[in-house]
Amino acid sequence: MATGNVFKERMAIAFVPVMSIVSIMLIALIALIVSVVPVTLIALVVSVVPIVLFVFLVFMGKIFKVA
Repeated sequence: MATGNVFKERMAIAFVPVMSIVSIMLIALIALIVSVVPVTLIALVVSVVPIVLFVFLVFMGKIFKVA
């Protein structure tokens, strides 16, 4: 029984740092996503919106020319 308990204690002692490292990695990953996603969204908006506006204006121009 003693050897089993010692093994369990060692596992518990090893388990705590692993869990803390995993949680720190998760927090870092979440922080990275939170910091990167808005930048990528802004970049997408900046690159897509002018194209959409241009297409929309051309489309509206064609409609008004026909009308």
